[in-house]
Amino acid sequence: QFFINQATAKTFAGRASYQTNTKTLLDNFDQYVTQYRARYDQLIAQYGQALVTQAYPSFETFFWSAYQLAPNANVVPDEVWDLYEQNGGNIHLDGAFRPKGGHTVFGQVFEGMDVVDAIAAKETDANNKPLQDVTIVKAEVVAYQPS
Repeated sequence: QFFINQATAKTFAGRASYQTNTKTLLDNFDQYVTQYRARYDQLIAQYGQALVTQAYPSFETFFWSAYQLAPNANVVPDEVWDLYEQNGGNIHLDGAFRPKGGHTVFGQVFEGMDVVDAIAAKETDANNKPLQDVTIVKAEVVAYQPS
């Protein structure tokens, strides 16, 4: 499974926004732990221990699955910020800069965005799955050579 993100530089929230998010998350960490512990306990009371632990084997798993949705801006190198600012993308999904979870960013579409746009325009169901299967017949992974 992989994701093709359709996020332009124009829609990128910017470094300052993520720095603010990081500060807020770190400043309120203990409060978030308390809130998520209460929510975890509510889920167990509502659905039962067995069902909840099937999805989240521990409180830690539950907490980290929901809490850290943004990167830790303090560990993102300047050159990475520059790349996201210039090219767009979703740094909040980038696992290199999150304490837990995230995904590996391994490339960028630099040619054929019309195909990405056509895929994104497909009608989807409630789970954001295309109503008709989309098949990538051919793709090339190549080093980008700026002109």
